[in-house]
Amino acid sequence: MLFQRWHVRNKLRGVKVYSLVGPSGSGKSYRAGYVMEKYSVDILVDDGLIIRNQKILCGKTAKNAKNILDAVSTAIFIDEMHRREAQQQLTDESFKRILLIGTSDKMIRKICHALLLPLPHKRIAIEEITTEEERQLAIKQRESRQSHIVPAPVMEVQQMFPSILAKSLNVIIRRSIGFFKRDQLIKKSIVRPAYSDQGDIRISRKGLTNIVEHCIKEHISKLELERITIHEGEEDISINIYVALNREVSDPPSYLPDLQKHIIQSIQDFSGIIIGKLNIIIDNIQ
Repeated sequence: MLFQRWHVRNKLRGVKVYSLVGPSGSGKSYRAGYVMEKYSVDILVDDGLIIRNQKILCGKTAKNAKNILDAVSTAIFIDEMHRREAQQQLTDESFKRILLIGTSDKMIRKICHALLLPLPHKRIAIEEITTEEERQLAIKQRESRQSHIVPAPVMEVQQMFPSILAKSLNVIIRRSIGFFKRDQLIKKSIVRPAYSDQGDIRISRKGLTNIVEHCIKEHISKLELERITIHEGEEDISINIYVALNREVSDPPSYLPDLQKHIIQSIQDFSGIIIGKLNIIIDNIQ
């Protein structure tokens, strides 16, 4: 395992990482082609997918998730099999530049960590390549139609994910080189995620557990998650996290407030869900 991680890191060490950052629904996937064209980027990582030359190389899409937290888990490659598949695919490819799409710099860093990529060489904010009117229109269309963009042709999307209903969207990039003009056609898909049919946000225990476990591992390895209870209110949710503590850990209360803040911030940053209360309860000492 350690050798595999070293091999992947060594192979990807010279890669230049570009990040495209902006709020959910602000048009990042739609504009990804412009960024890739401008900076001669070879590979795109968007919502759990690895894409090259408009072809899905591997991954699973967050758009196929059952709810928002499962979508977040997919987008940051929390699942081990998903993460290893993506790492292997990147080592098999020959490329110099890669573009990561995320809703925050923290999300981008987590994707870099998961895929063993260097931290971003260049950050592009969605505000740099779109107008306020374009962003507001994109958000309005997302909210009214509950539709999302996957930066790959419909045939690719439906072949990889037969259960997803997708419609075709063509984007033309026009670029002048001296006296010559060159048009590039980029095919994208408009999809409706499974979780968009649910109306109000519903929390999946699996998706929440994945995020909480990920946060715990980042802070302390000698703390084990036992179970989670969730209470959904009208505007926020309350969570109780029950953990088992290793006897070797000294002074456990000292780091629990920081862990609590980290979990709350991670869930809110990645999903937009508001946490009203989050309790960490030591339920067992091993």
